[in-house]
Amino acid sequence: MKKLFYLIIILVGLGMWLGINFAKDQPLFSNPFADKAIADKAKETAKAVAREAQEAVEKVLDENTK
Repeated sequence: MKKLFYLIIILVGLGMWLGINFAKDQPLFSNPFADKAIADKAKETAKAVAREAQEAVEKVLDENTK
């Protein structure tokens, strides 16, 4: 019973570790609590803004062609 409890605790911990990294689009076995470099954060923000701007332009163009 004690071994089963320890196994469950280890599996939950490993699952959380992998889940956090998966959600953050990081390598699965990297440190999920490490801060990203400022340059990486800036790149991700710029990509997100560009993607949203592109979607907005496509939406406006689609509405105008109808």
